[in-house]
Amino acid sequence: MNNLDIHRREKIYNRGLSLIENSKQISRKNKDNIYAFVDKLQKQPNLSLSRINIYLFRLSVICKNIEKDLSQCNFNDVQNLIDKMRSGEMKKQNGEPYSKRSAENIAQTFKRYYNLMGNKRLAKKIKVHKIRTKIDAADVWTDKERKLLPSYSQNPMQRAFLGIMAECGTRCEEAGTLRLKDITILDNGHVKIFISRSKTVQRENFLIWSATDLRLWYDMHPHRDSPDCPVFISPQKNENGNHNCMSYNGLVKWLKEAASNFIKNKPVHLHILRHTSITLDLRAGIPISIVSKKHGVSISEIERTYSHLVSDDIYNEQLKVNGLTKKQEQPTLNRCKSCGSVLAIGDECGICKKMKQDQQLHYERIKLENEKLTEKILGILAKHGVMSVSKNELPNI
Repeated sequence: MNNLDIHRREKIYNRGLSLIENSKQISRKNKDNIYAFVDKLQKQPNLSLSRINIYLFRLSVICKNIEKDLSQCNFNDVQNLIDKMRSGEMKKQNGEPYSKRSAENIAQTFKRYYNLMGNKRLAKKIKVHKIRTKIDAADVWTDKERKLLPSYSQNPMQRAFLGIMAECGTRCEEAGTLRLKDITILDNGHVKIFISRSKTVQRENFLIWSATDLRLWYDMHPHRDSPDCPVFISPQKNENGNHNCMSYNGLVKWLKEAASNFIKNKPVHLHILRHTSITLDLRAGIPISIVSKKHGVSISEIERTYSHLVSDDIYNEQLKVNGLTKKQEQPTLNRCKSCGSVLAIGDECGICKKMKQDQQLHYERIKLENEKLTEKILGILAKHGVMSVSKNELPNI
């Protein structure tokens, strides 16, 4: 049987328990407190072994630094430890201070521990500050950078994995646990992959520009005739003589080794490829409903977390709507013959048209006033017996 656990959860769990049991920094009472907490965690519905391992590690850190039995701690004892972590007063074994996120993780673990162990009053007093890791638009890789990624590895298996991550933007575990039976070579040379192990939804993805790398590794896979064998295998065989899937740390190493050759001043981790894939798909004009289905994530989550579009993307989309592709191109504009303003319809803008209308009214008003004045002058002349003067003989007023 092949192990499809890239995180080696069972191994980490057993090692964690062993380290706690053999630790001289943790009191016997607190060791029992940890085991009782883990026992309650295992009875919680939908709580993964990965999450239990995280709590196991955090609680061991707490018990190494707190001077009391956890079951006897009051709020001041708990808050004092959290404050020391937040301020940087408490250091790791390597002498470095704990990060803000680590401090809040410890606070959250305290809260979860006392909730499960029945001390809900103490748990309610513990406040956890939310810290959200933000990926900026400048952190997202360009299309050229992601397409270059596989080419910087000389190993066919590594190139195939990096191609999937770069083009499909899958989660690391989704790509890392693919089996040979999940791979389908299409007639046109493209590749369809079936993502069967996902934390959200099973789905199909397609490789276009990175298909060659996966086809090559698929053809040369040492267990090509074993459909249940992982696509990306560890170098060593397990006790049953089978290959396990490559570990998470191994997959991260592949990425960092390849990306270190050309990625500068940008984050390099497997999840950045997911952000990059979603952002570039949206930038290319792929409907968000398709992007959602491709990546197995809700539309609201895409908009809230994964989309890193900027003002230029809005401008480029508006250019496309108007049939343009470059910023330098100008549409055929209808301009006013008088002032040159851009017009929506017609040959003359409203401002120039109104000015001409006002000017015409002004001339007509002057003409009318002149006619009235002429009639008045002729009337005055007639009173004085001057009857031989016509309108045309009067000066032009």
